[in-house]
Formats: sequence, C-alpha cells, structure tokens
Amino acid sequence: MDLSMRQSKWKWILVVPLTLFGMCMAGYLLLVLAYSISTERMQEEMRESVRIFVTETGAYTPAGKQLDNFTDSLMLLTASHPNGENPWKDAIRVPQFRSNDMEPTQLLIDMFSGQETEKQEVSYGRYWHGYLIFLKPLLAIFSYSQIRDILSMVQIGLFMVVVLLLAKREKYYHSIGIFLFWLVMNPIAGMLSLQYSSLLILTFIAMAGILVMDSVWEEDMKRWMLFFLVMGGLTSYLDLLTFPVVTLGIPLILWLSLGQSGQRSKIRNLLGCSFFWALGYGGLWAEKWLLGTWITKESVWKDALGAVQYRMASSNNGIPFTWQTVLEKQIEYFRNPPVDLFILFTITVLAALILAKKIRLKLNGQMAAAYGMIAVYPFLWYGLVKNHSFVHFWFTYRNLSVTFFAVCMFVIGCIENGNRK
Repeated sequence: MDLSMRQSKWKWILVVPLTLFGMCMAGYLLLVLAYSISTERMQEEMRESVRIFVTETGAYTPAGKQLDNFTDSLMLLTASHPNGENPWKDAIRVPQFRSNDMEPTQLLIDMFSGQETEKQEVSYGRYWHGYLIFLKPLLAIFSYSQIRDILSMVQIGLFMVVVLLLAKREKYYHSIGIFLFWLVMNPIAGMLSLQYSSLLILTFIAMAGILVMDSVWEEDMKRWMLFFLVMGGLTSYLDLLTFPVVTLGIPLILWLSLGQSGQRSKIRNLLGCSFFWALGYGGLWAEKWLLGTWITKESVWKDALGAVQYRMASSNNGIPFTWQTVLEKQIEYFRNPPVDLFILFTITVLAALILAKKIRLKLNGQMAAAYGMIAVYPFLWYGLVKNHSFVHFWFTYRNLSVTFFAVCMFVIGCIENGNRK
C-alpha cells in the first residue's frame, strides 16, 4: 500500500467520527438557539389551538388511519414550555409538564383553556427533540392548525420535486412507485401529524438529494456511505421512535434502482450503506446521552439505556408476546381497503399490458437478492424493538412500506430491463 492510499484510508477513518461530532455540536447549538426564543407568544398560539384537540379526541382516524395526537401534544407542550434560566441546560434536559392523572392531550386542553390542573415538570432528555428547532419558531408565529397546513404544503411540494427530478431522467415508472409508497404511508394522516411529518419530510429530502447527487457522485461508495451516515444521524435527531427504518429503506431502494453498473446491487455495498445509517442513528443518540450526562450531571445515560431495554422486551405490562404476534399486528393495520383496491387495479392493468405484450419483464437475480435484502429490514426492526412495535403498531406499521416499495421497484426494474432498447 503506497503513501497516498494510506493517507486516503486515514482520512476516511477520521471523516466519520468528525462528521458525527460535528452533527452533535451543530444540533446542540441549534437547540440552544431554539430555547432562547420567548415562549409567551407560543402560549398564545396554544390557546388558539386547543379546539383542535377537543375535536380530535380519542383515536382520531382520518382516512382510516390514527393520528398520533398523544405525541403531538407532548411536542407542543415541550415547545411552549416556559423559558428556564439556562437555555444551554434546557436544550439537553428538554423540560415539559406532565400529569399523573391524565394523558398529555387532556393536560394540554386543561392548561390552555384556563382550567386548574395538577402538573409537574419532568425532563425528557433521552431524545434529541431536534424537531424543536423548527417547531418553536413556527409556534411563535402560527397556530397548530396553520403549522399543519405548512407541513402539508411542504410534503406535497417535496413529492412534486421528486417526481420532476425523476421525469428529468425519464424515470416515469419510478414516479408510480414513489406515489404508491406515499399512498400506503397514508399521506393525509402524515400531513396532519407533527410526529409523522418529521420523517416523511426527511425521506422526501433524501430522495431528492439522491436524484440530484447521483450524476455527481456516481459510484463513489464512500460519499454515499457518508450520505447514509448523515441520514441516520438526522433520523435520530428529529424522531421520537416512529418508523425510522423508512429513512433508510426508501432512499436506499431508490439509490439502488438508479444504478446502471451493478456496483450498487452488490450486497456488501448495500450492507455498507445500511451500516453507516445505523452508525449515524445510534451514534448521534449515544452522543446525546453522553452530552446530557456531562452537562446536567444527571443520569441521562442510565435512563436512556433503561428505556432501550424496556422497548426491546418481549412483554408489555408483564404479559409476554411473540415476534409473530408483533408482525400480525403490523400487517393487519398496514392493510387499507381503498388502498388495497387501488393496488389491485394497478396489478390488473400491469398484468393486462404484459399479456397483451405491450410491456415485457426481464428478471435479474442479483437485483432480486438486493431488493429482497432491503425488504427484510422492517422485520428485523420488529424483532429488535418488539415492545415498542407491539404497543405502537398503529404507526410502526409504516415501516412495512419499505418492503412494499422494494417489491414495487423490483417490478419496475424488471419492466425497464425488458423494454430497454
């Protein structure tokens, strides 16, 4: 190995930890700035927003899928929490009000409708709560209803950007796959929920980024692995453990589908990108726990590890369950009769075109193995965080969209191969 190769190797080894450290510091400083914004105006907007939670009580299910108003309430209570004396510590501790007698939604309603209620301040520091760098400034200007409208426009806009970028490359079939992915994610619920919006927006941004950078980076695997490292870190930073596999699987499938040389379909490269996503996801989370323990002198690390152990357990409230039970709940909720009918119609049209020899299919064993490997990721996740997936099946089912998208893009790849001139 000559000197230039050794220098390149060491440079790569240094880039990864420096990227993680840089993301940690940047994320922390952005949260400090967010906690420096006065919450007085936010609390006024919260009083305007109470009526939505009064209307959408219980398991509110627009378009057949439940919103997570429980977590949205937590996010809003966190964002509007009165300013403390030290934003540097608040950005780590993430203080919020809780009540032993009621859920966050009811607490929010009581607090901002002028009712007296018993509550206590607690710390929720095991998550980054990176969404606050957007939610706090927005809540200082807009109500919850208006923020929903903004999130809806952002998601629709990003979807259109992705479709236009695909059209520019004449990847028209890919647009069908992207649309079907968004459909099974239930876009209406996704646009109405703060909790769901974070990762949906991040996923669309990742897809747009891949389409823009694909012709620049081409088959430079180091750059792509660094891309997925950052994606994993951003997922950890923004998310409260909803459907994180989506931010790995969907961009990875799109990236795979754009490859022409076969380099991307090699299992080692797919595993490499997946490993770096996991490194970013777990690494940034661990940095938060270490930073929190150091700054607050509290046992953030111990609390976080306890929560991880609980969420990985094969029981809930002392009642055991199996991985198969977890899987059954995900698949049952994944199904949606209107969506099922649309997918059946799409399959019927496709079959008719094949029988009429308007389009041809050409199978590729290497690509089948590559898509098949990614399709398994949600099942591995359900096996890893069994308790969380069992309890919160009504939103964790969205991880299965990765499996669905893998099948769609494999079929689209077969069509493209069969009809390539």
